[in-house]
Order: sequence, then C-alpha cells, then structure tokens
Amino acid sequence: MKVKLIMILTFLSINLLAQTVYEIPFNTKGNKIELTVENTSSINANDIKVKVLEKPDWLSIDSMTKELANLDAGETTVTNLEFSVDKEAPIGEESLITISLQTKNEQTFTKEINLKVLAPENFTLEQNYPNPFNPTTKIGFQLPQNARITLRIYDILGSEVVTLVDQNKTAGFHELNWNAGNLASGTYIYNLIAKMENGKTKTAKKKMLLLK
Repeated sequence: MKVKLIMILTFLSINLLAQTVYEIPFNTKGNKIELTVENTSSINANDIKVKVLEKPDWLSIDSMTKELANLDAGETTVTNLEFSVDKEAPIGEESLITISLQTKNEQTFTKEINLKVLAPENFTLEQNYPNPFNPTTKIGFQLPQNARITLRIYDILGSEVVTLVDQNKTAGFHELNWNAGNLASGTYIYNLIAKMENGKTKTAKKKMLLLK
C-alpha cells in the first residue's frame, strides 16, 4: 500500500508552500503546519499516526503525535500542527522539523521542513523582572537588526551606577542579569542605547525599584 504524504505549510494564515526555507515571524503564536494526507492506493489505510520526530528547542508544538481517522482508498484528510516561537529563538539560522507518517503495517514516510525566524520588527526595552527586586533582576530587550548596544544603570539623581554592557549584539532578543546587592534600596533607571547597523540610533529607558 502506498500512502502519499503532501504537506502544505501555512504560517499565520500565509501560504508559504513555494518557499524552500520557510520564514517564521518573531515571537509568535498561532502558527500552523497544515498536513494533507492522501491515500493514493486501492487499499484502506488504518491507524495512521503523524509524529514530530525532531524540532528546535525554541519551537513549541501543541501535540507531537496526532492520530488520524482511517483513510479509505482514494480519500484525503487534513490535520494541523499548531506551534509557537519563543522570543529567544536565533534569528536567521536555518533549523529543521522532521515529521513522520506511520501506518498500521509499519510503513513510514518522513518529511523535513527547513525554517528560520525573522528578526523582530521593533526595537523594544522590556520592564525588568522581578520588579520590585532584591537583589537580582533581569533586563530584556529586542533588536530588529545587529547593533552596538550600551546599557547603563543610574540612581534617581542621575549618577551612573554601572555599565552593564557595551558591545555588539545580534538582532533578536537578549536578556541580562543585574545584581544590586551592594546598593541601597531605592528607584533606579536603566537606559539602553542601540546604534543600529543602518546608522540609526535608538534609545529607551525605564525605572525599577530595589527593596531590601
């Protein structure tokens, strides 16, 4: 018995079947892989299972295994695998999803899907977490392109406390830890400056509260 596996992929309802490498929007939910399974034989197919054998860690799939209804000769059925993309996914790097289709008589067909995550559209500085904090907190930000970034902490009077980072960063999401164990309780300001590779400079700042 020959079962033909046809895969039609859609991300955010955009059909990308014609592409060799599928581009996935940054930090998104509600993406789906639409699988069309066609039984091209003259024999009914029973106990069909679709399994995700391999995927990158930053991609979460709603169900790694799906059981399909019996598929009579000449019939077609469709199932969806919904997935989300973590904001820490590497930008622009190709990754693989390997999907298999298995029938009751242990026939197995596999398909590899190449994909990569697009850079975020916007420059964003997140609120630190936790906030208030004692004595450590995390500061996250996202870059739409590669940039030279400087992240400094100031006290409420505007005096610089520390420069957390001053280096090149790639497009995507980044997160830094700050330990304020040697400082007094109070309000602090963190200021991010990003000099983008296109020559533009982006800045953002937020307040955070240290409580001891």
